[in-house]
Amino acid sequence: MPAETLGALDWADRAPRSAVRLRRPDAYAGVWRLLRAVRHEPTTETLESLCLELVGAATDERAAASAPSWLARARELLTEAPPAGGVAAVAAEVGVHPVYLARAFRRHLACTPAEYARRRRVERAADLLARTRTPLGQIAADTGFCDQSHLTHAFQAVFGATPGEYRRVLNPSGSMLTRPARR
Repeated sequence: MPAETLGALDWADRAPRSAVRLRRPDAYAGVWRLLRAVRHEPTTETLESLCLELVGAATDERAAASAPSWLARARELLTEAPPAGGVAAVAAEVGVHPVYLARAFRRHLACTPAEYARRRRVERAADLLARTRTPLGQIAADTGFCDQSHLTHAFQAVFGATPGEYRRVLNPSGSMLTRPARR
């Protein structure tokens, strides 16, 4: 398919985030990178690589099935609000040594506990960007980043785009966005 045709599809502009239900939240970042590549750099190699990454993220259930039962609780703790004591506190809460926790994350989730927690915070920020008009600085604070700059850096690492670009693509008119809650 010619690049002009691929770029004209504008899937990201028409498909609401809620139209796609994936079991693994990290697959959303893969979908975003794929849609961005289709629009901006539709080379065969890039598209093939991103498709394979997305299929892997969406279907990798073998590792999850063999993961120790305490790993699910550790993931919950890191997703909700990482404890002040970091990895050591999470390890203590689930009853394992911090080194064993880190190794289990690497083996079953292909990331460190800190990377996992950061990715979840970025995904929460992406959800807020897609659904609200909340200023980026407030979203950064609400999702545990010390400032907007740190959120932007982490966001680009996961999605390959700035938070502003992400918001503009998902809500070009802004009409679907809700106003931020008053405090």
